[in-house]
Amino acid sequence: METYGAGPNYFVLKNQWRDTDFSQLKHSAALNQALQPGVQDLTVGQLQKASMRKIDRQRVKNWRKKTYEMFDSVPP
Repeated sequence: METYGAGPNYFVLKNQWRDTDFSQLKHSAALNQALQPGVQDLTVGQLQKASMRKIDRQRVKNWRKKTYEMFDSVPP
C-alpha cells in the first residue's frame, strides 16, 4: 500500500486450503495496517478432504463456483 497508494483495490485473502488457524495473523501489525477502510477481507473456504480423495467433481465444482463468486465481489 505504501508503494501504490490508494489507486488499486486491495484485499486480504485467507486461504483455508493452506491452514484454518489465522489467530497469529489476526493479532499481527501487518494485518492491522492492511485493513484500512475500503480493504476487503476474503476467505477461500477449505475444500472437503473427501472431495480431494475421491475427486468428487460436483463438490469441487461447487467450491470453485463459490470461490469465483467471492472474487467477483471485489470491485475492479
